Amino acid sequence: VKSLEARDNEWANIKESFRQVEKSTNHLINKPLIVISRGKKEESRDEILLKCQQDLANESLKCKHIFANKSGHMINVEQPGIIVAAIHELVKEYERRDLNS
Repeated sequence: VKSLEARDNEWANIKESFRQVEKSTNHLINKPLIVISRGKKEESRDEILLKCQQDLANESLKCKHIFANKSGHMINVEQPGIIVAAIHELVKEYERRDLNS
């Protein structure tokens, strides 16, 4: 029950969350970013969520947008290798940035 309440609360406030991100312009512009989206359509809200994820991806000039084509909402369970690879890629990118600073 608590899980469902948390999900409903998240969706009830998602527009405000994205408005807050919009207000903080250019905070990601030069930062490496990987956005991972589910590939399986599960909910009627998927199109809204995908649009928000695409908008987030567009915030960075160094963004990579990956689709987990075999996953629904639980990418970490269904295709954990995608997440692990993304984390490794970002760590390497930040290490390169530190070496070049």
